[in-house]
Amino acid sequence: MYYPEAKMADLWGKTLDTITGATHGSALITFRFSDGSEYQMVHREDCCERVRVEDISGDWSDIIGHPLLLSDESSNCTDPPVAEEYNDSWTWTFYRFGTRRGYVTIRWYGTSNGYYSERVSLECVQPADGLPPEPEKPAAVAPAGVGHGGYFSLAPGRSVQGAE
Repeated sequence: MYYPEAKMADLWGKTLDTITGATHGSALITFRFSDGSEYQMVHREDCCERVRVEDISGDWSDIIGHPLLLSDESSNCTDPPVAEEYNDSWTWTFYRFGTRRGYVTIRWYGTSNGYYSERVSLECVQPADGLPPEPEKPAAVAPAGVGHGGYFSLAPGRSVQGAE
């Protein structure tokens, strides 16, 4: 399931309760906060790419239970890559979390054949208000010859205005 995109700045001031999946080689990390919100870092593989957690530095006990005073992201695609199946393109992405007690940095490494994304997404799985987020929906496209100012069906009982 796809969830709404979030920004690292959205996490600033939140207090982390639990984290799962934060291990070398992981493609999904889930963060649960004291306000009831839940976020995930994920890369959804398409074809000719590989994106995984390469390294985590710091101690999560310095982060869990304390308000985040730092939550940022940076990327680097100029340092030489590790030998992988797809070496035409690569990206290192660093996510930093900090509190008054210490810091944790998650380093993701992505490689591809140059045509596929090496990006990690931060998604809001559960907002603080307790209401489930609206899942992102792919744009509806009318088949050729359908729509033309009328409506076309997406699913039983659902329709949208067709394109002129």
